[in-house]
Amino acid sequence: MKCNIIRDLLPLYCEGLASQESNEEIEKHLRDCSDCSEYYENMRINESRAIKPPEDIRPLKKVKKHSRLKSIVSALISAAIVCALFLVLFVGIIPVSRKHMNVDISVTDEELHSVSFDYLDENYEPSGNVQDKAEHVKMLNFEFELDRGILRAESDCDFEYNSDNTTTLHYHLRFYKALPLPFDRGNGKSFRWGATPKEGDTLTIHYAGKDLTYDLYELMLENDNK
Repeated sequence: MKCNIIRDLLPLYCEGLASQESNEEIEKHLRDCSDCSEYYENMRINESRAIKPPEDIRPLKKVKKHSRLKSIVSALISAAIVCALFLVLFVGIIPVSRKHMNVDISVTDEELHSVSFDYLDENYEPSGNVQDKAEHVKMLNFEFELDRGILRAESDCDFEYNSDNTTTLHYHLRFYKALPLPFDRGNGKSFRWGATPKEGDTLTIHYAGKDLTYDLYELMLENDNK
């Protein structure tokens, strides 16, 4: 075969698309013709370079991927810091110290009303023999005031069931200092709490580093004489 025919068939030969008879003729010609053999080698080198990506591009892709991951991590860290600052400054997560709190305790006479009735009518309104009973009770009042900042308060209660079918209540109060928010009402520095205690009822105030527990019934008797 002539050289120009061999060179036209080389692309098919490289891709394995030539027939077995053509492959034999091409290989025989390449062994005998140094020009075509050199042409074939150059073709193989050029094809290899075209398939293999440039070495200076692959490190660049790694750098871009690392930079994108670093940006995502930085954004998440920034968001976490902002959320933490909001909780500390405006919501309040650090307990108030006892030395920054003023507590005023008083006892007042209150009238509590309770309604009793025989049944509910079709409109779910009290019906039958309806009675409004008034009961005079002693109310133990606490007023807490923070020396500076906004006072956030949380309260809960534990129930202790006694053998005589009575219930003893154990109240808990937690206070946190914060900055004011637009929807805060008043000065936000004070908090009022009250109860009509029975014997055994307690109130525990969880200050920073120290819990202070009051016997509410004894405290009411003590302050009722003032």
